[in-house]
Amino acid sequence: MDAPPPPPGQPDKPPTKGGFKGRKSTKRGLSRNPKKGSKNQKGDYRSNKSEDVPPVADPQERPAPSAATVYTKTSKAEYAQMYHSCKAQLDACLAESNKKDVLIAKLQQKIEQLIKTSKSSRDKAKEAQKHASKVEKEAVAATKRLQLSLEDTYEQLQKKDTEWQDVLSRSVDEVQEVERDRRDRAVKLLQKKFAGAIKRKETEHESTIKLKDNEIKNVKHLANARLNETAKLHIENVHLKQAHQVALDKKDISHHQALVSQRQKTQSLLTRKDHQIKRQKTDLDAYQELAFEVAVESQETLKEAAKTTRESKNKVAAAEATATKRLHKFKDAAEEIQSLKDDLEAAHDQMQVNLDEMQEQIRNLREQLERKQEEADEFEAMAHLAGKELEQFRYVRVTKTGKPKTWGPVVTQLVVEMLANGTPPSAISANILSVCKLLIPHAPIIEELPSIRFVRGCRTVLLHLAKTLAAFEIASQDVFQQLFTDGTTRRQTEFQNVIIGVLTPAGYRRVALDGCILSEEHNAQSVTTSILVAFQRSGKLLDLWRSVTVEMYPDRDDLLERIPPSSELTLAKMAKGFTMTDTCNTARRIQHLLHEEIKKICKDKGMSDEDIELHKSFCWQHLRNVWFGAVELALNNTLLNQLEESMSAIPSIYRVNMDIVNLYRAAEKMVGGTANYAKGDGKNFVHFKNEFHPTTFLYPLVRACGGTRQDLCVEGAPSILMNLPMYLQFLHWRMDACGTSGDGILATNLYLNFKSSEVIAQLRVLSILHIAICMPVRWLAGKTESLLDYDFGYYDMGKALDILESAFMEIIDDPSKFLDEDFMMGLFSEISDKVDPFQAYLEYMFEKKIGNVVENTKSDDDKVLPYDLIRAAVFYPDRDDIRKTDALCRELAVTAASAFLIEFRDESKATAQYLSSIGGENSLAVISESKRKAGLGKESSNSTSESLHGTVTHLMKVSGTIRLDHAAGDGMLQTNGHVDRNVSQYIKKKRNDKSDEDETPSLFFQLPEELRITAMIAAKRGAPSLRKEHDAALKLQKEADLRRKRVEHEKNLENAKEEYIKAWDLMDIYHSERGWKKLSQAWRIFNSISSEPTRLKAVKEQITIRVKGFGWKEAAHAWSKGGTAYDSLELMNHFVNVILPMEAKLGVPSEPAFKLQDNTTKYALGTDSGLSVENVALNTKSVEDLKAEAMMERARREAEGETDRDANLQAHTMPTIDDTLVGYSIEYCFAYLDDDGGEYYGWIDGVVEKIVNAEKRMVDKVERRQGARR
Repeated sequence: MDAPPPPPGQPDKPPTKGGFKGRKSTKRGLSRNPKKGSKNQKGDYRSNKSEDVPPVADPQERPAPSAATVYTKTSKAEYAQMYHSCKAQLDACLAESNKKDVLIAKLQQKIEQLIKTSKSSRDKAKEAQKHASKVEKEAVAATKRLQLSLEDTYEQLQKKDTEWQDVLSRSVDEVQEVERDRRDRAVKLLQKKFAGAIKRKETEHESTIKLKDNEIKNVKHLANARLNETAKLHIENVHLKQAHQVALDKKDISHHQALVSQRQKTQSLLTRKDHQIKRQKTDLDAYQELAFEVAVESQETLKEAAKTTRESKNKVAAAEATATKRLHKFKDAAEEIQSLKDDLEAAHDQMQVNLDEMQEQIRNLREQLERKQEEADEFEAMAHLAGKELEQFRYVRVTKTGKPKTWGPVVTQLVVEMLANGTPPSAISANILSVCKLLIPHAPIIEELPSIRFVRGCRTVLLHLAKTLAAFEIASQDVFQQLFTDGTTRRQTEFQNVIIGVLTPAGYRRVALDGCILSEEHNAQSVTTSILVAFQRSGKLLDLWRSVTVEMYPDRDDLLERIPPSSELTLAKMAKGFTMTDTCNTARRIQHLLHEEIKKICKDKGMSDEDIELHKSFCWQHLRNVWFGAVELALNNTLLNQLEESMSAIPSIYRVNMDIVNLYRAAEKMVGGTANYAKGDGKNFVHFKNEFHPTTFLYPLVRACGGTRQDLCVEGAPSILMNLPMYLQFLHWRMDACGTSGDGILATNLYLNFKSSEVIAQLRVLSILHIAICMPVRWLAGKTESLLDYDFGYYDMGKALDILESAFMEIIDDPSKFLDEDFMMGLFSEISDKVDPFQAYLEYMFEKKIGNVVENTKSDDDKVLPYDLIRAAVFYPDRDDIRKTDALCRELAVTAASAFLIEFRDESKATAQYLSSIGGENSLAVISESKRKAGLGKESSNSTSESLHGTVTHLMKVSGTIRLDHAAGDGMLQTNGHVDRNVSQYIKKKRNDKSDEDETPSLFFQLPEELRITAMIAAKRGAPSLRKEHDAALKLQKEADLRRKRVEHEKNLENAKEEYIKAWDLMDIYHSERGWKKLSQAWRIFNSISSEPTRLKAVKEQITIRVKGFGWKEAAHAWSKGGTAYDSLELMNHFVNVILPMEAKLGVPSEPAFKLQDNTTKYALGTDSGLSVENVALNTKSVEDLKAEAMMERARREAEGETDRDANLQAHTMPTIDDTLVGYSIEYCFAYLDDDGGEYYGWIDGVVEKIVNAEKRMVDKVERRQGARR
């Protein structure tokens, strides 16, 4: 036949080659996207089977089709009419075709084939019968041989059984003997191990008792002294208060009177002393006169004696005696005179001393009087100056009328400091008034107080000041050691913080640069950009501070030099630093992007690649938590499998499961003293414990209800395990003995868990992991920055990881090592031998840390070593319930060790980077010594960032409506401590408190007064813009969230339209001969398809038509189960037995439903209110508009050749090539030449008018007629 004219828009050139394809459908359409690879497409019949199509007659021998034969679009009514007409004609053709001789011939051929097949089958059956008889004979012989062999084997087994019984009895005896020896050795070892400790404890106990007695005496003495002093001070205070007003008015008079009185007393004392001296002088003169008289008398006596010696010898003796007596009297008088002289001199000296003392007292009294006068003057001056300063700094701006407009820097600083100290805004003005009235009651200082609005506005000033001081301290450093960052979500707002670690003369410090960084999008790139912007904005705060300083003190270059410019706040100082994040994928991506940006900044500063050596570091606390989270899950799953049967018998209302953290929460609610749970009974439990277990130490429960941590699974285990006997007795007493009908669900849940040996084994295993692994690794991860002197830094944490890997491999080989104290508690001995503080920590926790059995006791008898008791309980248990778990603990130990090793070696997680056995990039086996040393003095955890988020969260809970940026500002000041006044140095310490208080003032108070004033003024000036920046960033984030929701909404609409288009395509398939509508038709087509894949595809298509086309979800059937795919027959049975009856019951819908995604609940409460839930702003198009758009899109795809519905509507089997094909719709592909001489193809449709050659499957003519059969 002749080629039709080319499609519209193509050059009118004769075709060179052609081909046609047959179709049998109810729809017609033009397709212009043939595959250019097939130049001659004669007989291209589209079907699911790769069968030949009858070639068309030579187009050169046939005239070109008339214009009437050109295909035109028809309406749906015409489609329906044509469909019914074709169906009737098709039924007639099928009736006639049954009479054809061709079918009879085919049937005869099939019969002959069946006969041949039956003959060959009979031959095969005879051969099989012969083979079966032969096999039967062989089987009889084999049975006899097997019977003989079994008899021999039975005899051998009897002998072996006898031997094994003997061996078993001997083994039991040997095991018992070994067990007895082991127990004896263990007892001796324990006695030997603890003998010295017991003696030391006894000695320490005796010495402690003595020290305590002395301390008690001293305390009593000091207490009495303190009471006396307190009483005196109280009396003096009362007198001072009563006489305060009088003392101020009469101070000069009272001191003058006291001085006069003192002078009079001194003068009278001097007068009495003068009288005494005069009396002593009179006595001295009397003695001197007596001595003179005695001397004269002696001379006269001697003269008389000389005269009389010659006269009489008798008188000589008498004279000598008299002279001797007189001489003795003279000597006694002389001695008495000398004694009186000495007494007089001593009395004179004492009097001089007393006089000096009196003069000193007079001077002291004068000095005290002068000091009192100075203090009074100082108080008056302070009151005057305070009022003057408050008047001076109270207002800095005035209106045109001269009235004040805002508070000055002094009041602002006062408010900011009180806010930083945690004072609620509503209490600040009242506190200011109270302090001023108490300290200076009569000074007229307070005239007006700040309003609550001003106080709340000062939170923004506080934020500005916090950021400015943080930028000041960070920019003042030459090198940044570390950069910490972490993100969180509060009030549905995601924000990030940034903390810089710097090395100052005072030591390593962490300074929070910004506690609330808002990013527009919730992705790593946006967060990284926002962090860089935060550095730029902090630099602008420094520039503002500098400009205010220049404005107020233009000639003070020394002040300006102390404020670094914004250029100093650059990430180029991180060239050799460490960045620290947690281990999630987003955080790791942020870290990578930060490194790229830092490298760019460094290179912009002129640094070479050798000068840049950035280090990626991850928080080891997060790594540790990830390990224990995996271990918890593995243990839970293991015990769930073991207890599946018993747990299935427990009613679900008691919520019994193997989630150990849920057990901690339940215990805290029930017996915890701090849990705010109405149905708990913690108060009664404490009374129960004190009443029935007064000498038992009560281990405090960990806080499980307040948050979630992955290491909570091990941290909470020891307290539950140690307190479990008391808990169990209390629950039994409460539930049974007392008959309490309280919260039976919670109590029953705990009772069932505490009575389970499996739970006790789980608690024991987790307790060992806590004291042996969690506590040491936690301490090391939190202290690496302070272990520089011990050559242990960030990368040395990999040593701990290697130790753990080796230990867990040994536990898998020998599970008994998990219950070996020396093995488990000595895991990190290699590190503790090198790092003295680590060894001291372990010794303190397990050998020195004391707990009180009775609260607030001071008796040594009521003190225990809690962690030492835990070690003894898990490794050397004396409780039967714990001893029974040895075997299960060894099994769980292998499970835990395997989980640890899987986590360690998972290369998709950060831990694998530090493992030497697999060559981790940051492991000690791979890194160089210089890189390891670079990690010395660096932190190994991101706790500072986490702590800052925790502070912000606490402030938001306490303050309620506080802004997010304000809470971050308070958190920054608390973290950085820039406005602290070191209150602790003014608070009296306890006697046993030996901690050293740093009396160095904080950063803000180290600055000159001028810079403090300018910093406060700059904060007030910049506060409004800072507030606007935060609000703008928050608005951008919310707008981005809304855009993302709108994009999701549009995507859902597009998906709905796409599903609607697919549903229409499926509906068209159903209404074509490709659809299976009747049972006989379905089985006939199913059996006619010989290929299993094609048959399976056909059945799936029919099921999909009902599920997605009709919207019958109940008709769905899975394609596979348990990894095994269903075959076509199984799906066909579902189609026949379920779908076709459903179709007969429900009927075929006229059109598919337009399904928008609806996640609202399908339930209803009472009567529907009828209130519209549609939002015109979000969904501006009605369902009808969306349907119209979907149909337009469907038509566009068909018109532009993106889809070909006619090809999809072909029957599953090829029609018979005979006269029944006349009127059958087909499409013919012609090849055309374009202007450049190249070929292109176009499909032209029409109908078959005549069969030219049925054998060669050639049609005579293709013609398109209105209403023709297809």
